[in-house]
Amino acid sequence: MGNDCCSNATKCSEEEVKKHVMKKSAGLLLMRLALGLFMIHGYSKLTDINGTTAFFSSLGVPMPGIMAYVVGLTEFLGGLAMILGIFTSIAGVLLGSVMLVAFSSNFSGGLISYELDLVFLMLALGIGLIGPGKFSLKALIKNKCNCGGNCPVCKL
Repeated sequence: MGNDCCSNATKCSEEEVKKHVMKKSAGLLLMRLALGLFMIHGYSKLTDINGTTAFFSSLGVPMPGIMAYVVGLTEFLGGLAMILGIFTSIAGVLLGSVMLVAFSSNFSGGLISYELDLVFLMLALGIGLIGPGKFSLKALIKNKCNCGGNCPVCKL
């Protein structure tokens, strides 16, 4: 892939490695910001809980009153976690779960909804697996923490 020193057998200089890490972290930040859109959807569900409950009920979602709160909070807090870049592994799994249900029941509406659901599902799981990158609250905390990366906050 192009001049990516890490993709061939030659040894990278420290500066090249830093540049490479920063590019990847910038890409992860852009993806996390896109996932931050979940906050808006969660907020709208929580501020119109009766409408959300009615909508979930019309889809046949079990326990629609409870699920309205669960999904709303998951989307709002998961989106916030993605924007801040903290607890992304947990947020990725939770948001991915929400999108898996949305994908399988195709209830998100809008532009070719199942494709958009699938994109958000993959993004959420991808960030959950990779982590938030250097431009994140997690990285800031980890840099300031004296645990050597071994405390519960740094491990998440």
